[in-house]
Amino acid sequence: MPRSNSLMSAPLLSLIFVNYQSSSFLMKAIDSWRKPLKDIPFEVIIVNNDVEEQAQIAELARQEGVRVEQMGYNSGFGAASNRGAAIARGTWFFFLNPDTQYASGDGSSLLPIFAAYPRSFGGIKLQTPAGVTEAWSSGQFPTFGTLVGNHLWGALKRVSWERPTFTEIDWVSGAALLASRAAFEELGGFDEKYFLYFEDVDLAKRARKREIPVWYSPTLTVQHVGGGSHADHRVQKQSYYQSEQLYFEKYRPTWEKICLRYIQQLFFS
Repeated sequence: MPRSNSLMSAPLLSLIFVNYQSSSFLMKAIDSWRKPLKDIPFEVIIVNNDVEEQAQIAELARQEGVRVEQMGYNSGFGAASNRGAAIARGTWFFFLNPDTQYASGDGSSLLPIFAAYPRSFGGIKLQTPAGVTEAWSSGQFPTFGTLVGNHLWGALKRVSWERPTFTEIDWVSGAALLASRAAFEELGGFDEKYFLYFEDVDLAKRARKREIPVWYSPTLTVQHVGGGSHADHRVQKQSYYQSEQLYFEKYRPTWEKICLRYIQQLFFS
């Protein structure tokens, strides 16, 4: 493979992937970013949560500019992401799901945003393989109203959050999350009590309390397969509900937590 900017000694951007049952996606995900990020010095870090894929992930470390951290167990997304950030050298972190790939846009469009928002978090456009914007790529902070909408009407409650231009927003998805080192370290990274899901929303909630902006830019688009790490949909749903409960316990009034449990029981029977 030809020498690229990913080997530069002082990367601006650290691409951080957390692997669990997703090794087959990773090489395509990494390679998809080499051309669009040709003007940005970057490195790639893979944190492996899957003991059964250690050999496959170790093989990826042979690729140019790729470093691997073996956790030895499934630590969850937040804990593994924090480990990746701890060994990263970049001024900015780019947390990406293994089942994502660059789709369109100019990577250098991020540079003026980095300059204008040196202490911030950000997200970019997420699309399904069919080219449909993902409803769960950004949104409002969860409340009882959004809770009812999400469980009863699903994605319909998120359509209004799609924006054609750069804007500040409540939260953006961890599937393609940009974080300045300054902001991420100020907050102590992801809350590792969230094993999976809602760690991105929680991070943005804490950012709001510190007056750290969260922005969304549609200048870059990522294709997200979704569910690449989950063979069992019921287990995935249970993880989501547990994290949703934790978020409501931290930030919402007691009556909303009680309502949440009833609604979850209704949809998880």
